[in-house]
Amino acid sequence: MKKTLMEAYAKRIAFAESLYKEERGCAMPQAKKSIIAQILNNTNKVLTEAFASTAATQTANVGGVNAPVSEMKKFCLDVANIALPFN
Repeated sequence: MKKTLMEAYAKRIAFAESLYKEERGCAMPQAKKSIIAQILNNTNKVLTEAFASTAATQTANVGGVNAPVSEMKKFCLDVANIALPFN
């Protein structure tokens, strides 16, 4: 059974919602949750495609340290997840 985007990113959305509620004092609107899920999915797709190309290396330089590509993807998704609730 295929997961919906809301199901696939449920943990990240729950975290974003907790930040939103702490900052704004109210629940995050459903529309914002849907937008965050779509943006996280798009970000994941772009990073997967970028690192799958023959020009990409198996490590990514993050802050002067070579890290596995999976760590770079996680970092990018974490940054997006934290920033999106407040836009």
